[in-house]
Amino acid sequence: MTAGHCVVYVLPRWLRAKWYNDKNVYIGEPRGYKYGPSDWALIAFEGQARATYWVIDNDHQPPFKSKVVLWDSIATEGSQVCNTSWLGAYCGLLFAIQSTVTRPGGRTFKLNKVRGACTLPGTSGMPWVLPSPPGNWRAEGIQSLGRGAQKVDGRWKCAGAVLGHSMDEHIAEYTSMESFKDDTNDQYAINWRA
Repeated sequence: MTAGHCVVYVLPRWLRAKWYNDKNVYIGEPRGYKYGPSDWALIAFEGQARATYWVIDNDHQPPFKSKVVLWDSIATEGSQVCNTSWLGAYCGLLFAIQSTVTRPGGRTFKLNKVRGACTLPGTSGMPWVLPSPPGNWRAEGIQSLGRGAQKVDGRWKCAGAVLGHSMDEHIAEYTSMESFKDDTNDQYAINWRA
């Protein structure tokens, strides 16, 4: 999965694009998407690509791998949720659920909002998870938009890594897995359960 705006926004030809992972392995083409009020796209698995339900967190010592599953419980306001990408894992507090967000141009979304978790440009579509001590992290959502990153010497950095700034400056917005399940009439739920 990725963000819907990654396949429809700006360049309509992305709807027919072939998607590759960070190791240049072909994944597939977009299978479906929603860009308002949710922001998600489902990429088909083709060729050598294989689905995974593991999150690797290299930011903690020792690094660890956690299984991601879809449980019946959902994150509530005040829950700690984390995003995971090639940048590592960053956690923050969920402070708004299904909040109305209007983007430039007037398109309206219903997204969850998190404060304090770093998101940098280029991380749209990364997964959000609800950490769990037993090691099974719940799939929580797909990154849509983030604010608060600071540009220093031409490179984007988390606000907390820049003198005079703090991680509290980060506000992230994501489409919840519940919205994805509702949008697709739960037809992909079997693929999300471990």
